[in-house]
Amino acid sequence: MPLQPRLRGLSRREVVTAAAAVPALWLAGGCTLSGAGSNPLPGAHEQAADDPDVVVLALAAAEVTGLVERLERVVRERPGLEPVVRPLLRNHEEHAEVLGAAGGPQQGGTPSGTPAQSGAPATDDGASAGPLPRGRARLLTELAAAEQQAADAHLRHVGRALSGQFARLLASISAAETQHATVLREAAR
Repeated sequence: MPLQPRLRGLSRREVVTAAAAVPALWLAGGCTLSGAGSNPLPGAHEQAADDPDVVVLALAAAEVTGLVERLERVVRERPGLEPVVRPLLRNHEEHAEVLGAAGGPQQGGTPSGTPAQSGAPATDDGASAGPLPRGRARLLTELAAAEQQAADAHLRHVGRALSGQFARLLASISAAETQHATVLREAAR
């Protein structure tokens, strides 16, 4: 039995084509920094922590970092799931890099004075929480729920972002996490 999830209604070619198109759409949608060394939040490092974009950036970066840590733990403790989890992990690492370059925290947590209220646990990434759920399906279902929770939180952040480019970045991350949740639910079947 292959470890790769089979999405119902989509051929392998369609999935591969869509996966190949995502980076191009991500770039075209303004989800990367617009130029070498540029920052979607100009002066983010100098802005006060009460600036809405800085607060949202810190929350988003902490959520993505939490997912990275959780997926790294799954790869480490359940190597049989690596073919399913590794592509999602790489995607989150790219998001963390972009958010970190925009001025967000590089590791889990939020800057002092920044509220950690996003609807998702921003600093409790699950990497140090109790044992992973037993059973492949149960673990993948839990990961899918965490991805969807993060996607919902990032979508809520879109409405708080002042910068249009930053809002597009958050929307793109939310869309990726929603797709991750779908892939994980299908793999759990």
